[in-house]
Amino acid sequence: MSTNLLLEIYQTNSTQKLEELRKKLPIDVSVDEIKQIKLLCKQANPLWIFTGVPTHFQQELLHIIGPKRSATLLDMIFSGK
Repeated sequence: MSTNLLLEIYQTNSTQKLEELRKKLPIDVSVDEIKQIKLLCKQANPLWIFTGVPTHFQQELLHIIGPKRSATLLDMIFSGK
């Protein structure tokens, strides 16, 4: 699993394609949750690799998918897997 998958999700406008991509994630998420995460990703900054993910972003992600899935998704992003 790589962060390329998240980039592909971010760039996709097709609900059908989002459905296919969400099945490749290491967490169980709905298409609606993916759409919310996609909107949230507009705030993302590559510098977060060095500075860490800001608290407000983490809190919004927690609100969307909960603590366990948020932790798994963030681990995936920063491990590059």
